[in-house]
Amino acid sequence: MPLVDVVLTEFNSLLPAASIVGDTICYTLTIDGEAVPQVELDIVVPDNRRFVLSPPVQRSVDVAGRSSFRVRVQVDLVHGLTSRRSIGWIERVIQWPFFEGEYRDANSNWGVTWLIDRLGEGIREDDPTDRLAFARDSAEGTILNTVGAPPAPMRVEIHPVLPVPALQQPPEQVYTPGSGRARYWSMGVYDSDLPGDPRIIQNPPVVPIVSAAQRSFAGDASTIRVTYMRPRTLLPADLVWSQRSLAGNARVEFVGGNTGPHVRVRGVATGEVGLELRYRGAMVAPYRLLVRPLKVIPCRVQLCHAGTPSTTPASTPTEILAHINIANRFLIQLGLILQMDQDTSVTDNAVPTGTPGVFRLQLPAPEVVNAPSTTASCTLKNSRPFVFNFAYIINDADSNLGYTTDWEGPSATQVEDSGTPSSSFIAPSGIPPHEAARTNIMRLFTPATQQRRPGLFAMYVTQNNATAMDFGGTIAHEFGHALGLRHRVNAHGGGSDDRLMYPPRENLMHGNATTYEAQDFDLLQARAVALSPLFSHH
Repeated sequence: MPLVDVVLTEFNSLLPAASIVGDTICYTLTIDGEAVPQVELDIVVPDNRRFVLSPPVQRSVDVAGRSSFRVRVQVDLVHGLTSRRSIGWIERVIQWPFFEGEYRDANSNWGVTWLIDRLGEGIREDDPTDRLAFARDSAEGTILNTVGAPPAPMRVEIHPVLPVPALQQPPEQVYTPGSGRARYWSMGVYDSDLPGDPRIIQNPPVVPIVSAAQRSFAGDASTIRVTYMRPRTLLPADLVWSQRSLAGNARVEFVGGNTGPHVRVRGVATGEVGLELRYRGAMVAPYRLLVRPLKVIPCRVQLCHAGTPSTTPASTPTEILAHINIANRFLIQLGLILQMDQDTSVTDNAVPTGTPGVFRLQLPAPEVVNAPSTTASCTLKNSRPFVFNFAYIINDADSNLGYTTDWEGPSATQVEDSGTPSSSFIAPSGIPPHEAARTNIMRLFTPATQQRRPGLFAMYVTQNNATAMDFGGTIAHEFGHALGLRHRVNAHGGGSDDRLMYPPRENLMHGNATTYEAQDFDLLQARAVALSPLFSHH
C-alpha cells in the first residue's frame, strides 16, 4: 500500500504571548475531509512563541490511485472548561508525485511547520546515491547516469520566489518511476524569525555591496538555496556553485564555501551575475541576481495624536523602530534599507521623543481618526526633502493598513527583464520543460509627480495592522509604491496592477495578500526601483 505521511512538527503563535498563556492549544488535522482525532496540548508559551510538537501530529495517507489530496489544519484555543475559540486554519493541496519536503504555512494568528514523507511499496524507489557514476547534460535537461541501470533524469531548482507558490512545486514537473525520491523546500518567514539576520529572506534578486561598517545593520551575506532536488540524496559535496558576469564586471564572493544545496554570497562588483550549480560537472540549475551598492534611505516618523488617549496610536517609538527593522528584512531584497534620520530639526511644532528620527505631533482629530486617504495632511508635517516621511495615525476613512500619499514617479513608464531563469519564474521560465524565457515587461506608476512639496516622499500607517509583522509588511509594500511599483495582481480591480500575473499571491506588492503569504520582490522590481528619484538621490 503506497503511503504518504503528513507530519506537523512545529507551532508558531503570531498572537501576543499574553493572549494565549494558560490556554490549551487544540489541533485538528484533516485529510480530504477526514479528521485525525484532535490533539490537545497544555503549553507554556515561550518568549519567542515557537515550540516543537512532541509527539508530532501525524497521519498516513493511502495515495493509491490518487492524483492529489488536501491537507487542512485547524487550531482552537481552549480556556478553562467551557471557553473555546477558533484562531483559524490553513489548507494546502498536495499533488502527485507528492514531493517530500518541509513546508511552512500561516494565517494571521499562527503558523505551522510540517513535512511530507513518502512511504510504502510502489512509491519508495531505491535512492540511487550509492550507484551514481556521472552526470551529463542533454537537450531535455540533465541526465543522471548510474552503474548497471538506465540513465535517470536529475532535476534541481532554485526558485526565486519564497515561499514557493503552491501550484509551482516545481513547475510542470514530470515524475519518472525509478528516478529517486525528491526533496522540496519552501520557506517564508514568521514574525518569530524577526528580528534576526537582516538578510533572513533567501533567494533575493539583489545581493548588495555592503561595507564592513554597514554589516552590523545590513547583515554579512545573502543566502541562495536549492528549493527542489531529485534525487533527494545527491551528494552535497558534489553540488558546486560558480558564477559568471552577465552584465558589467559583476562579481560576488562565496562566504563559507561554494558547495552544497545552499551558499552565502556577498556583493563585490556592480552588474548582473549568473550563478550556475553543477553536479559532477553537469549543469543542474541557474540563478540570476543583481549586484549593486547598498542604498541607505533616511526616514523620519511622526507619531500623530489629537491630545487624548483615544486619538493616540498605540505604537511606541520602540515598537516603531521594530516595524521599520522588519520592513528592512523585506526591502533589502531590493538592495536598500531605511535608516532613521539623525537630523533633529523640527517644524510644525513636532516634539522629539528621545528616539532618533521619531517625533510626536499633535493634529486636529480628523487628521488622526478617519483621515482622508488621498489628501491627508499628516504626511506633510515635519518633513524634509528626500527623507521618507511616515505618519502613524489611528485609521483612515477607507480602512487601509497604510497609504502612500506623496512621491515622484520613476523616470520611465515600464521596465524590462530577460534571461534564464525569468524573473519570478514567469512562464516560460527557460527552465525545462518550459520553453526559452522571453522578455517580460512590467508597468510602473507614470512619471507624473504626485507631490505636494518638492522632494516629499511620504505615507501614513494605521493601527489596523494587527502585529509587528503586519506593520513591517505594510511599510515595505507602501514604500514600494513610493518607488514606483504597482500592485502585482491587483485584488481591488481598477487596472492599476503591473500587468504581470505571477506569482499568484507571494509577491509583496500583491493587492491584498497577507505578509505571511507575500514576502518576495523580484528582478523586475529590483530594476524598477533604481528608476525612482528617491533611490537615485541617495
